[in-house]
Amino acid sequence: MTTAQSRLSALTSHLTPPPPTGKAALLRKAPDDVVITCALRTPLTRARKGPLRDTPLEDLVVATLAALRARSAVDPAAVEDVCLGNVLHPAANYVARAAVLAAGFPVTTAASVANRWCSSGLLAVQTIANQIRAGQIACGIAVGAESMSGTPDGGAPRLSARVAGHGKVRDAQMPMGWTSENVAAEFGVGREAQDGFAARSQGKAERAKREGWTRDEIVEVETEVLVDPAKKDGERKRVVVTEDDGVRPGTTAEGLGKIRAAFPQWKPSTTTGGNASQVTDGAAGLLLMRRDLAERMGQPILAKFVGAVVVGLEPKIMGIGPTYAIPKLMEKVGLEMGDVDLFEINEAFSSMGVYCQQKLDIPEEKFNPRGGAVALGHPLGCTGARQIVTALSELKRRNEKIAVTSIDSRHTGAEHGILLSRPVVVERLTIDKGLHLLTEATPNGKKVQIYLEELKIAYGTAWTTSLIDLETDEQKKPWFLRLNVNGRIPVLVDASQSPPVSVMESSAILVYLQENFDGNNHFGFGTPHERSQVLQWLFFWHAATPVQGQTRRQDARLRLEMLRIYSVLEHHLSGKYNGVPRDYLAGDGSGKYSIADMGTWPHVKAYRSVGFSDADMTPFPKLLSWIQAISQRPGVIHGISDKYDSEENSALVLRN
Repeated sequence: MTTAQSRLSALTSHLTPPPPTGKAALLRKAPDDVVITCALRTPLTRARKGPLRDTPLEDLVVATLAALRARSAVDPAAVEDVCLGNVLHPAANYVARAAVLAAGFPVTTAASVANRWCSSGLLAVQTIANQIRAGQIACGIAVGAESMSGTPDGGAPRLSARVAGHGKVRDAQMPMGWTSENVAAEFGVGREAQDGFAARSQGKAERAKREGWTRDEIVEVETEVLVDPAKKDGERKRVVVTEDDGVRPGTTAEGLGKIRAAFPQWKPSTTTGGNASQVTDGAAGLLLMRRDLAERMGQPILAKFVGAVVVGLEPKIMGIGPTYAIPKLMEKVGLEMGDVDLFEINEAFSSMGVYCQQKLDIPEEKFNPRGGAVALGHPLGCTGARQIVTALSELKRRNEKIAVTSIDSRHTGAEHGILLSRPVVVERLTIDKGLHLLTEATPNGKKVQIYLEELKIAYGTAWTTSLIDLETDEQKKPWFLRLNVNGRIPVLVDASQSPPVSVMESSAILVYLQENFDGNNHFGFGTPHERSQVLQWLFFWHAATPVQGQTRRQDARLRLEMLRIYSVLEHHLSGKYNGVPRDYLAGDGSGKYSIADMGTWPHVKAYRSVGFSDADMTPFPKLLSWIQAISQRPGVIHGISDKYDSEENSALVLRN
């Protein structure tokens, strides 16, 4: 290298900023990031008593995989591997492969099983993530599932005398209740503290259920139950399971204090059926892939998988593992505890939960904000995956970014921890003092002012616009949304009549449209996969529209609204309405929908009033190019804000 080149290199090194570290590095995006694009779970119901009691493991896994397919609209052939986390089933490897095929995945989709006791679901996620990170696969699914009704925990097996005689092995073979009492005794966690912890868990879960926070986590399961549980070959009835059944409304610490000890043979005998986790059936699943693949496929990026660690500790106090695993994870990724927005730590027993929360100094509002296993139940192979599903849903509700989950692993003496980073889905580009006004002339020369605002969304870019007629000082509502789906499908739609919906409702509508219209070719544009991408965009915007009064409408009304918006999109892309039933839209019941009928729509009247003809709006070529040209002018956008303030900017409230 010449002297001049050396000087230039030295100068460049001074001018080049150092690579980001800590939180900044964690939030940085890269094409090879491992991202989660879909996360859901079944209801969690009491083993041997709840409505999933007669549902075998394979049916739980099939239901979860089918729901992931429906909600994500992923091409099944793109999924290269499915890893099932399960603890108790003696033939889980057979179940995994059979469920993958029965759920409609091709023979090219492989299957495997992960078992690290209670962290098996988390291990399944880590297994798929590590394969993606290593370049072995680009897309995979992790499922955690357990039917504790069908395969109850029978305790440790008999080992050879030579192995069983080892002191640590004896500890590892002891029941879980023994480890809970050891934690209570060794770290001074009394009965009152445990009952208080359990009551708080129940209260959080009760509120989450009442407020509907868990709706986007849960997918319903249609199954059968025995009318008479005593008759294994008896009559069965169909049921649809929609919610968790382990939450006990009105639980108090005082009430829990009256329950007798579950393990009086071990001192201090503070563990009870009220402050320990419940025996439960359930499943959870996550779709993971490379970030660049997710962007090409139009998949929503819910979070980035940042990393995971595992630690070992004394089997007799295995439940305090989070106090080892989480600090190790924080050090590994360069974060402080205060950087984390919420923690999901398993509540196998309240003795362990109390100690971990105190030792790690986690504020109550960040600790299991929707309750944990004490209230929801602990299906062994499921919980590690379920915690991630819950954490992502809660991050979204709070519009926060970073979550850590951690779970103990019984006889393995191990503790698992995982770190997730969720993008703030709306990065609002503020313009001047919040909203920029441009003065423009419409096609008939009328002067209008234009509100312009750009939104960066997980799927692409959108511009919102609204007009003010300067002659009448009248604002031409509602807002237009110019959607650019990853640079491929520019459309202009009116979202003013669209009520916000939850993820669950959006998914239900997507499935409804796909099932009822794909087969009849009513869409009229693109491949089925492209149609699914566009529809998902519509659902996203359906949820980003102004919230006024009631935040959710009945499912039937939602379907009508979505079909109305869909029909506009179809018209833009194909130039015609293709047989959408009239009664789903509006008008005289003729069965077809003409452009003349659009004259009654507020956005059409607004733009007609400033000089745009019907020809300009069918399919809006002049209007679209006009707005596009304005939005791309240099200097229009001046500032960036990555925090969305729902108080000050209530016109746009993200709910999906």
